[in-house]
Amino acid sequence: MAFTVFKNEKKLPLNELTLQLEEGGSKRSLPALHEKWSEPRVFTRYVPFPFRAGTVEEGPALEQWIAETGWFIKDLRWLLGLEHFRFWSTMVHNRGAIETVISFTQTAIPYYLAGVVRGAATVYPLYSEAHRLTIQVICRLVTQRESDQCWLAKEFLGDLLYRHYLVSVPLLVELLPVYGCADNKPLLTRLLQTVFKLQPKYVQDLSVAVKFLQETFKTIQRQIESDRIEGQVANAATLNDLAVYTLDCCTTLALLVELYPDCRPVCADLGLEQSISGFYDNTLVLLYKNVFTMDNDSPYLTYLNAARRDLLAAFRAILQLQLEKAREGGPNSLNPADKFLCILTETLSEPIFVRDYQRHYPLDEDLHELKQTVSGLDHFKLDFVASAYCGGEEN
Repeated sequence: MAFTVFKNEKKLPLNELTLQLEEGGSKRSLPALHEKWSEPRVFTRYVPFPFRAGTVEEGPALEQWIAETGWFIKDLRWLLGLEHFRFWSTMVHNRGAIETVISFTQTAIPYYLAGVVRGAATVYPLYSEAHRLTIQVICRLVTQRESDQCWLAKEFLGDLLYRHYLVSVPLLVELLPVYGCADNKPLLTRLLQTVFKLQPKYVQDLSVAVKFLQETFKTIQRQIESDRIEGQVANAATLNDLAVYTLDCCTTLALLVELYPDCRPVCADLGLEQSISGFYDNTLVLLYKNVFTMDNDSPYLTYLNAARRDLLAAFRAILQLQLEKAREGGPNSLNPADKFLCILTETLSEPIFVRDYQRHYPLDEDLHELKQTVSGLDHFKLDFVASAYCGGEEN
């Protein structure tokens, strides 16, 4: 470890601060963010615990997981304990530091499977600690000011995170299903807002991530439809894996639009509303039917019902963007009001989606509000949507 005494009497940001390096009996000045202050530590990657058929598997693999996760936890605690300048120098110049963080976010279980871990006495304490420390490291990465003497200029921090891939949109998306329980939602909201304020370039990457989710829905849909056309039904294990993967995608989207509403224009520009309604009717329903056929008491049916609720909530959040714009009033309210109706009209070819959406989010009040407040709106189109959604509610 390169030796220095940290001094910042002028309270300069890290990117403007220099420190004295004492080495070989001599001293020289170096930037406070420098590879010399980086720690050459070899970090332990997180690996998932052995898990099969909804339970933790005992045996040698679990013993190995316990040992490796213990080292993973030690690494994160050590990282969090570093002085500010050493933490940042290590994160920037030792790629293994951020890679160990990513190893957890990519392989951790989603929050809705956390009950499995709580029931495993040997796993829960270690997993929950790894879970806690990982998000702490990420939060430290997006913290601009730790104290008057330990801080970074805002633009510099945003550039640092983006240029060195310390925080990326894929990482943020991975956090959602892992940390998306109700207790963590305020933290995730602050985290997302902070990151996008620090670096506007992340908005472009967000569009790519949403498009990837959209393509994922299409991939799942093609797989289900291909099996149907060929007269095949996948085995139970394949269907169960597909159910969990589907829920993961649906939960991720629902949490994204809920916790970071500013992403909704991106979703609307990509026509995600139609993707949601089509996937709901043509894929989720068939997947549910196939799982039910295999086992009508399957716990994976619960996951698919949760996926349906998440998709309805995501659709609602994206659609509400148009209603919010229409509420602003004035001459600009007509276009979003008309788009609101057009989106609903385009979903009418998906009858199961229409029925379920109306049951969960009745449109009566929204349509009445538009009719009363938006001048020039096509009332024929509005009445048509009202009849299609609200008129068939009893069926």
